[in-house]
Amino acid sequence: MKKIGILIFILTIFSLSAFAQKTRKSHGYVEIGGGFSVADNKGGYAKADLMYGYTFNPTSSIRLGVGARYAPVNADKGKPWAAPGNNWGLLLPFIGNYRANLGYQKFEKIYPYIQSGLGIALPGIVFNQSIGIGLKNAPFSIGLGGEVIALFHEVETSGFATFLGLNIGISF
Repeated sequence: MKKIGILIFILTIFSLSAFAQKTRKSHGYVEIGGGFSVADNKGGYAKADLMYGYTFNPTSSIRLGVGARYAPVNADKGKPWAAPGNNWGLLLPFIGNYRANLGYQKFEKIYPYIQSGLGIALPGIVFNQSIGIGLKNAPFSIGLGGEVIALFHEVETSGFATFLGLNIGISF
């Protein structure tokens, strides 16, 4: 039993030091983006997220923060985004985000990434997924993303909105 405990301890230390590079552990991140509706022709939308996160190693990080979503609403399909009489809506979710940098050790200047996020706002939830490329020696990244927003108001105004768009991120 003692040997198994020692083995688990050694494997844990080894896995934590496997990426023994200089890595900034905590960092801020701003992501802005925009896109268009793909399911019900609601038009375009814009988003901005301000997050603060922790980098476990060069290949994975987790972030928490706040975001803003701003989008037009079709008056003939109900107004799940906006207050009555308004054709634009603002949603302010709390965001959680996980990012995996794929092949970080393999590529010299750029690397692909995939990230997933979940946001919770008073009237609903936001789920986003994106893929893109990041630059190793600069704090910029660019990606293509999809976002599903589910709003739960009254029965007449509840609904889903699905968007595809471009995201630009800056780490600081």
